[in-house]
Amino acid sequence: MAVFTQVSPQDLNPVIEQFSLGRIVLLEGIGAGIENTNYFLNTSKNGQLSRWVLTIFEAMESAELPFFVSLTQHLASKGLAVPAALQDSKGQSLFKIQGKDAMIVPCFDGAAKTDMEIEDCAAAGKWLAHMHHAVADFDGDRKLVRDSAWMQEHLNALKNSDMPRDDFALLEECVERYSVYQRELDQCSRGTVHGDLFKDNVLFGEQNISGVIDFYHACTEGFLFDLAVCANDWAMTASGRHDSAKLSALVEAYQSEKPWSDAESACWPLFLELAALRFWISRLVSKYLAGYQQESLAGDTIKDPNAMRDIIIQLRA
Repeated sequence: MAVFTQVSPQDLNPVIEQFSLGRIVLLEGIGAGIENTNYFLNTSKNGQLSRWVLTIFEAMESAELPFFVSLTQHLASKGLAVPAALQDSKGQSLFKIQGKDAMIVPCFDGAAKTDMEIEDCAAAGKWLAHMHHAVADFDGDRKLVRDSAWMQEHLNALKNSDMPRDDFALLEECVERYSVYQRELDQCSRGTVHGDLFKDNVLFGEQNISGVIDFYHACTEGFLFDLAVCANDWAMTASGRHDSAKLSALVEAYQSEKPWSDAESACWPLFLELAALRFWISRLVSKYLAGYQQESLAGDTIKDPNAMRDIIIQLRA
């Protein structure tokens, strides 16, 4: 959620009129995040203040966006606090601004945490289980983007980069290893996953989770991939190792709502490795290969690749 595209209130006024939001009170860029441009947007209508987030899509294809609109609206209809896109009088959610696709979603109360407690991990486990139950009757489908071909493409691109040679050798080995164990993961239960449940995508109110945001990695994948992404960020010690108490809280809370099959129990370590591998690659690409993320006008768009590398090393020790 960085700022790549500058938008003024004057630019946005036609959209405000289209969605009958009244008048703009605040339009403020959000510097956190790494992929889309986001602004806090406050509007006033008939004396009532409403809080929104304006999202401008920097790299995603227009044809993909209706999937995310449908997914978040479906989850919201199931009672989950997710940013379902606002609709205009014609039922449309997507619009253009500065020549780019955009939409407006509710702004939730609460804030992301940087240090997770055991009870926070348990809350995340329950939330993911509820989401995975909720998508059982969701008829949308988005093909996995970060598959073997995606890995190989970026492996080839990183070959002549400045990344350390020892790291590249490990990466090459991990990509080859995935091509083998992928068949085991495919035997586990699958459906639409969030795909990016890092700490900064979950908001906490006074008591519990108040909102989950950023569904733009959602796709069809093994459900335990979601849990693994969360584990590799939420359930870690300061030294970068899995915290056994937090990891147990996350897993047990999930299993209390959605028990694992034998295949899922056997594949859990592989899902942890896969989650680390995919985000290691994406962070390496952001760090070593030029791309639009280098053009951010606000916010730090580069996350440390070594954190994901170290998880893989730990898992394979």
